Amino acid sequence: LEPKALVMGVSVSDGRYVPAGAIITTQEQADNLPFITAEYPLCRLNSAVVHVNTQLATGYGQQQFNQERKAA
Repeated sequence: LEPKALVMGVSVSDGRYVPAGAIITTQEQADNLPFITAEYPLCRLNSAVVHVNTQLATGYGQQQFNQERKAA
């Protein structure tokens, strides 16, 4: 889902992306969205976001553990 895109009431299949500014309100529009290919500039963005979020979650978990340990 690129910036300023809107998707309402439909499912977007894995492997497809919603271009910037697109308004998708029918399943037919969703089914005809472009596929993510190796040439797509943001094709690895999701894995990078997951990696960063996993690191953040680990850090927050460790911080909470340390705080609970100090309080005990």
